[in-house]
Amino acid sequence: MLTLVCPRCGNTFPSVLQLDPPTLEGMRGETMRERCSVCDYAFRVKKSEYRFQADEAPFGDPLKPIQ
Repeated sequence: MLTLVCPRCGNTFPSVLQLDPPTLEGMRGETMRERCSVCDYAFRVKKSEYRFQADEAPFGDPLKPIQ
């Protein structure tokens, strides 16, 4: 899962872009615009600021049914 950290509140959240590492590296633009899912702050993100995390941490398995 592609994640980033909000510069305003420090929350780690999933990016609206969900790409694999080679696809992210192949993108032409150097910055993207994202919006924090907690504080709603919109900001520019450099490709180098994105991080890949296992799908189950910290957001849970998106394919697992809610009980």
